[in-house]
Amino acid sequence: MLRQLGGALLAHLALRHGIASEHAHEPTQMYLIAYNELLNNPQWALAVTTLFVVLSQLKINVTNAYAGSLAWSNFFFSHYP
Repeated sequence: MLRQLGGALLAHLALRHGIASEHAHEPTQMYLIAYNELLNNPQWALAVTTLFVVLSQLKINVTNAYAGSLAWSNFFFSHYP
């Protein structure tokens, strides 16, 4: 529930700053606006947003790779007693 409220707050902030409604739900837009508000420096806001997005994607890819390897190992071990 808190994650959804945070996302709604970030989307509202993006809309308030003139981001089109069809793009306000995009994480890069939301974080760029939020970090720009916090840092008052567009270059730093872009750098922090980029770093956050890259780290998030790495986390997602590592998690998916681990889950995929577990699925494969379960598949192979389930056929051999």
